[in-house]
Amino acid sequence: MAKVDKPWRYAIQSRAMATDHDYGADDDLLATAESAKLIGVSVRTLYRYEDQGRITSVRTPGGHRRYRRADVERLLSRAVVA
Repeated sequence: MAKVDKPWRYAIQSRAMATDHDYGADDDLLATAESAKLIGVSVRTLYRYEDQGRITSVRTPGGHRRYRRADVERLLSRAVVA
């Protein structure tokens, strides 16, 4: 079986993982599904927002995305005003 190149795998591995320098103990981090639900969009739309630079995430050591509650609320307040 031929090896299939998966460019997305390299993109995920190259992103910085969350460390103590990325967020403080007082930061309230939310999972992807929880963040999307609060904003009122799908998880895929939240990923698109991140690709567009409208929100940023930090990665756990396991590679999962976490969003700061303050960033989610900021995005939500912009959506309400717009």
